[in-house]
Order: sequence, then C-alpha cells, then structure tokens
Amino acid sequence: MKIVAGFSSLNEIEGLIKLGAEELYCGINTKYGPINHRFNDSRCNININNLENAVNITHAQNKSIYLAANEKGYSKEQLEYIKKLVRYSLLLGIDGFIVADIMLMKIINSTHPKAKIILSCLNPCFNSAAIKFNMQFGISRVIFPRHISSKEIEHACKGIKIEKEVFFNKVAYCNNIDSFCRMHRNPSNSACEDHKSVKAINGSKVLERRLIKNLNQDLFLNPFAALYDSFSMGVECIKLGHRDDTSREKYTNTKFLAKLLDILKNHKIDKDDFIKTAGRIWKKL
Repeated sequence: MKIVAGFSSLNEIEGLIKLGAEELYCGINTKYGPINHRFNDSRCNININNLENAVNITHAQNKSIYLAANEKGYSKEQLEYIKKLVRYSLLLGIDGFIVADIMLMKIINSTHPKAKIILSCLNPCFNSAAIKFNMQFGISRVIFPRHISSKEIEHACKGIKIEKEVFFNKVAYCNNIDSFCRMHRNPSNSACEDHKSVKAINGSKVLERRLIKNLNQDLFLNPFAALYDSFSMGVECIKLGHRDDTSREKYTNTKFLAKLLDILKNHKIDKDDFIKTAGRIWKKL
C-alpha cells in the first residue's frame, strides 16, 4: 500500500517523500477559476510556473506525481484551458491526472491514450457497474468516496482489474456522500467539525437542531479499523487529503501513516491490537 500525499508548495515535496509518501499530487491556480474542487489560491494549489520544478523534484526521488483536475464540470473556457494544460503537463513528464468530469476523461483518453487517468471520488463509484462504466473512458484507478466501507469496496471490485485508492484523514469515512456534500469543500471551516456553522436556509431552529443531531450521530467510522481492513484486502493506495493543511500537519499525518503501514507490513497483529497501537502512537505525536 502506497501513501499518496497532496502538496501546495514546492518546499513540501522532499519532506513528504522523506516521511513516506510514494505518490504526490497537486492542483494548479488558474485565471479561469477553480479546476480541481479546491479554492483557487496558494492554500491548495501551486502556480503553473512551478509545475515543471514539482515534476523534476518528485522524479529525482523516483516517485510519481499527478495533477488534479477534478471539478465535476467545466465551462467551455475552462475546458479549453485544461486541454492545453494536459498537453503541457505531459510534456513536463507528469505521471497522470485525477479527473471527475466524464467529458474531460474522454478528451484525455482520446488525445493522449497512454496518459494515466485516476477517477476522483467526486465522480463516485458505489458498485461494480459504476466502475465498469467509467473504465470505458480509460481510468486505471478509482479513488473511492469517504463514506464507502472496505467491505463495500471489496464487493464492488470483485472480478475487476482496477487499482483502488481510499482516504485516510480527519474526514475519512464520513457517512455523508462527499461527492455530493458541500460541507467538505472548505475543510478548515466545515459544518462537519463546527456545528455552530449549521444554519437552515428558512431560519427554522427546529430544522437546525435536527441537522446538528444528524451530524453528531456516528459521523466517522474508526479510521484505524478501516485502514486495517483496506490493507488486508489489498488496496493499493491510501490518500492523505487536505492540501490546505499546514506543512506541519501534512508532515505529521504522513509520518503517522507511514508508521502504521510499517506495522501492518512487518508485524503480525490482529485488528483490535492494531487499533489500540495506532491510538497510542497518535497520542505521542
């Protein structure tokens, strides 16, 4: 299982790799607005002028780097820009693209058939039929939505040759469908974590109390249990999201996850003991 880590600064790349990341990904700021389901600024993305350096730094460490272009839809102007961005990125040596929009997948697959396309969780796959449908557009990996359990992923992928990627972060395994939920677009100010920000459009206090109650009910599954299950079933990649985290948070999460994977790879441990061990390690960080 490989750690996939997002970055928003060139200065983070070598540190993330040193701490255990084997694949990296980033987004690009554009004058055409957001093209990768994050804010169109330096908190989440790098400048296009830094993309070549990002590719070179990553490849110098023998690691892979992917470009996120995973909004769920684009204007005609944005789509024309992304076509040029794809061509330019491939010339620089980018290893592939994280995509949600079907039209963009079709364009990349038809014009650059050797380019690796990773299906974003924002085009959510809930079952084998969804996976097979998207495979016609050239995808070689599926990033599953946060609310999908390991057992559901295993069932959906049965008999299908496709790489699997799951999340591991503070909003992993949410029981809302994150591809349709607007709460996680700005994770640093999310109603999932700050329930005071929940407001009913019609001003109904009864509805607000009901929303907050729903948010409080078993919002997250145990991420350590999910990691154990994902590793056991052979999931190839685990993703650390939140490109807008501070560099320190990214390094801490990468180091922590690398320690957990080392335990799973090199020690015989049952699920309950792994959950307890992971909790103890986390408290020491």
